[in-house]
Amino acid sequence: MPTMERIARAAAALKSADPSLRAEDTAAAAGNTVAELMSNLTRASRLRAFFHRQGLTDHDVVLFPLVIMSAMIALNDPTLAYIQPVSADQIDFYKRHRLALDAIFLDDSPPAKPGKR
Repeated sequence: MPTMERIARAAAALKSADPSLRAEDTAAAAGNTVAELMSNLTRASRLRAFFHRQGLTDHDVVLFPLVIMSAMIALNDPTLAYIQPVSADQIDFYKRHRLALDAIFLDDSPPAKPGKR
């Protein structure tokens, strides 16, 4: 739970952050492997420092979303559950916190305008 709460706070803060930091986040997320994602985050020094100030480690930033997305897929499409690298406990965690997690990872609302909250 603490990691999820820190990620939720970071996601909210990122929405109202400088557009260049949001662009750095988008670029860092463009990887096909865990190694690429970690490397992208390491190179994105401003973004990495932003997440560290939120109390998140590099592993939190990269692995938590991957596990949650895998749990989401496994839960929503049981035919794909066998290929998702998640445990029953991780799927259960997603089930119990689905609304909050979906708000973090599936929120497509535009970023907040400067000065507006």
